[in-house]
Amino acid sequence: MEIIGNGFLGTSLQPLVDSHDGATLFVSGVSSAGETAELAFAREGEYLHETLQQCRQHGSLLVYFSTTTVSMHAFETSDDRAGREDGPVYPAGLYGRHKLSMEAVITTSGADYLILRLATPVGPLQRAHQFLPSIVRQVQLGDVQVFHGARRDLVYVDDVMTIVDGLLRAGVRREIVNVASGVAVPVEDIITYLE
Repeated sequence: MEIIGNGFLGTSLQPLVDSHDGATLFVSGVSSAGETAELAFAREGEYLHETLQQCRQHGSLLVYFSTTTVSMHAFETSDDRAGREDGPVYPAGLYGRHKLSMEAVITTSGADYLILRLATPVGPLQRAHQFLPSIVRQVQLGDVQVFHGARRDLVYVDDVMTIVDGLLRAGVRREIVNVASGVAVPVEDIITYLE
């Protein structure tokens, strides 16, 4: 397996590197839902196009990490499929629209793929700017700022690794799969727990 990316997810998924020959995990690119720099989106797009070309040439499976956060499922609907893989997506911001466009590029590329819409991953090796380390630091300083009504669906990175391994062992291909608990908890509850 080849892992493209050396951030939190890329580093955390390293134990899989000797498994699943012919798979390429793309965990490089825009990882912050607050990103607004067009250059960052363009850089991921170019790198993804290069990786897709290599996957097509070598017959590799591309595993792409997208998002299942509010960035992708922004609006409540009466549709009981909202927030599900087979349901509608309504990306409200640049990040969600970017990830959805990358999914479209992948699904029409001709390469074999597995798209994982990932909730907010947490675990060791996270960088200081990421959600949980940032909240922990704010709690320690005694001054926490959150958006009223903010919610997060947290998924432990070891569980992400187990799920990726299981999906690849099961031969899942040409699918979009949510990797999430399905329960977004109020950020205030997370803060109370940390306190």
